[in-house]
Amino acid sequence: MLCGHIASDLGAPGDGRRLVTQAIDAFSRLGDSKARAQAQVVLGEIDYLLGDHDRARDTLLDASAKLSEHSDALGAAQCHLLLALTFTAVGDTARARELLGEARVKFDRIGYRLGIAQCDVVLGHADYRAFDMERACARALDARATLRELQNPRGEAGCERLLALIALDTNDFAAASAHAHVALKIYERLKDPWGELETKLILAQIALAKGDDGGAKLVAECDAIQLDEEPKQHRHLTRAWLAQREARWSDAALELDRARAVYGDRGVCGDHTPHLLQRFSGLVWLGPAMPKIDAWLAALGRSGAMRAEAGVGAV
Repeated sequence: MLCGHIASDLGAPGDGRRLVTQAIDAFSRLGDSKARAQAQVVLGEIDYLLGDHDRARDTLLDASAKLSEHSDALGAAQCHLLLALTFTAVGDTARARELLGEARVKFDRIGYRLGIAQCDVVLGHADYRAFDMERACARALDARATLRELQNPRGEAGCERLLALIALDTNDFAAASAHAHVALKIYERLKDPWGELETKLILAQIALAKGDDGGAKLVAECDAIQLDEEPKQHRHLTRAWLAQREARWSDAALELDRARAVYGDRGVCGDHTPHLLQRFSGLVWLGPAMPKIDAWLAALGRSGAMRAEAGVGAV
C-alpha cells in the first residue's frame, strides 16, 4: 500500500493504483476490514488525482463508513477531506465545506495539527472556486504558516501554488510569479512531477497574461513534459490561450474542445478552469472559439461550479 502511494507521488499513478489494489485484495483475504478501508483511502486519493472523481467518491464513501465502524477518527477525517476535494471539483462548495467541518472536528479532537492545516488548504480551494479571493488568500497564508512550522513541504508547496493562482487571477503578476517559483523549487526538491508541471503551467499563463514574448517558449517547455497523472485540462487551456495570442483560431477551438473533453464533458473541471474561462471571455477570439467558451461558462454556471460575479480581470 505504501509503495503504491509513493509510486503515485513520483508520477506513476498506474503502478501505484495496481499496488494499492493488490493490497486491498490481500487485506480482504485476511479479513482485515480496517486495513482494507485504510488502503481504500489511498486508492480514492489516486483516483481523484487521475481525474476519476466518481470512482474516487464511491471508494471513499465506502472507506469512510468502514473506518467509522472501527472508530478510526483519523482515517474517517482523511476520507472527508478527500471527499471534499471531489465535491469542490464539481462546484459543490457547500457540501465540501460541510465535509471539511466534520473532518476538522475529528482532527481537532485527536490533536492532529497537520490534518487541520490540510482542511484549511482545501477550504481555501473551496473559497477560490467560489471566487472569494480574499478569504481564499487568508486561508492559504494561515495554512502555509502552520505547514512550515510542521515542516511539511508538500503542503507548503500546495499553499504557494494556490497563492500563485489567486495572484494571477487578480492580475498581481509579480506576486503570482514569486509564489509560483517558490512552489516550483519545493516540487523540484520533492521530485513531484505533477506539482512541477502544474506550476510551470502557471508561469506560462502569467507570461501570456502579461503578453510576454517568452510565453510560447514556456508553453513548449510544458509540452515537453509527459505524465500519466497530469493536469490535462489546464494544459489544453494554456495551449488555447497561446493559440489565441498567435491568432491560430482553429487550434484555439481544438484545444478548448480537448480541454472540455478531459472529464467527459461533465461539470467536473480543474481548480483553475473556471477562472481561465472567465478571463478568456474578455479576450478577442475569432472563429468558433468564443461560442465554445460561452457555452462552457454557461454549463459551469448551471452546475454551480462558478458565480456570475467572478472578478477575474481580462487582459
